[in-house]
Amino acid sequence: MIDFRETAPRKIRLSDYSKSPELAKKGGLAVCIPGELKGFMKMHKKYGKLNWEELFKENIDLCFNGFKAHKNLLEKLIKNEKDIFKDEGLKETFVKDNKLVKIGDVIKRENLGKTLKIISKDPESFYSGEIAEELAIFINKNGGKVDLTDFKDYQAVEREVIKTIFNEYNVYTTNTPSSGVFISYALNVIKNIDESKLNIIKSKKSLCYFYHLMIEIFKFMFSRRGKLGDPDFQADWRLAVSEILSDKLAKETANSIKYDCVLGKESHKVLPFKEDHGTSHLNVIDEEGNVVSLTTSVNLEFGSMILNKKYGVLLNNTIDDFMHPDFINAYELDNTSTSNNLGPLKRPFSSMSPTIFVKKNKNREEIISIGAAGGTRIPTSILLTLFYHLFLKMPLENAISFNRVHDQLLPPKTFVEFNFPKQLADELRQLGHNVEFSDENTTFTSVQAITAIFDKDQGNKIIAASDKRKNGVSCGV
Repeated sequence: MIDFRETAPRKIRLSDYSKSPELAKKGGLAVCIPGELKGFMKMHKKYGKLNWEELFKENIDLCFNGFKAHKNLLEKLIKNEKDIFKDEGLKETFVKDNKLVKIGDVIKRENLGKTLKIISKDPESFYSGEIAEELAIFINKNGGKVDLTDFKDYQAVEREVIKTIFNEYNVYTTNTPSSGVFISYALNVIKNIDESKLNIIKSKKSLCYFYHLMIEIFKFMFSRRGKLGDPDFQADWRLAVSEILSDKLAKETANSIKYDCVLGKESHKVLPFKEDHGTSHLNVIDEEGNVVSLTTSVNLEFGSMILNKKYGVLLNNTIDDFMHPDFINAYELDNTSTSNNLGPLKRPFSSMSPTIFVKKNKNREEIISIGAAGGTRIPTSILLTLFYHLFLKMPLENAISFNRVHDQLLPPKTFVEFNFPKQLADELRQLGHNVEFSDENTTFTSVQAITAIFDKDQGNKIIAASDKRKNGVSCGV
């Protein structure tokens, strides 16, 4: 596991954000030190075969030739129009003739293309050269507190992978400060549910009881999210992770779930957590069976709403992923009891949960690589897709496109997609779930996955599927 999560600048203090929570969302104070490039450098050094410079050619061409504005982009631009016009870099990129670009307009990123050319020859320039110097000045001009040393000292970290076994698959997922631990926790709970109960759920004509089971597991997941943060700043992180992944907790959770009603509030000991947003996910598999499951993010749409004109770099607003004890918690919980409080050089906790399943025997290897975008809805969407595919035997593409539900315990609502069957929603309400339909123009989340079979006798088969909710596409080369 390569952790290239962003880090808070060393000069950042909690008091910097006391005036308004908006300071953690927009402008220089919202920016953490970008880590993605360092992560790619580390991966390439350890696993790469192609020349580093060669990796950038297609992206550089795309920046100079441009791409056509599409519906999803336009919707986000309209939603954030005021901020797009406020920032010179965003305005230069997405505004033509003093109006937002239209669907079909060609958008070029020549400044970013020049930056990629520099990075293709000298990647360290982003962290200790001309690019780092410019970005530090730019962030601070926009109210930030970044030191050039923050860039120079940033390191991607190799961490232990979370490993578990499910349905004869070895499951590999990410450790804290991301949410792979909760993917494994949910799988462990399912393993401990009485098989007769699972058979009853399978035999039911309605999916109501399947969703009921998943929703109850989701609630238990989120009740424990506040226990985790940056492991480099949390002395007891190993203990916290081992408790969440313990057979004891999985059995307790499985045994506590009722199949005719929801559990009451007293069943969940809740620690507050910060809801995160955004992300993009990528799965890659090659002919040798090497797999990459990668999730990355600038957090909210257009990040901190500042784009450097000289180098074309859009800065993140990952500071907003931290908890802040001075901000009033919407759920009237104690904000000080979390491991994810803002602090200098810390990495904020994330919902990102890239996961790989591997099942091997003598002549055959089966692989599933999966991940998602969508903040706190990432782990719940991954789990639903997996169980549609493995438990209900849906083809991968169908599993990705099928109905989504989400419950993160706080707020006390079960969210369903706008096109979720009304009868199912009513059945869930009868069991006690507070069901709320999402808006039609809301993207619930976006899941990407690959399944592969490498069989010495019958040959190889790879199936890739992308979420149509965001017009995702898959390709083979």
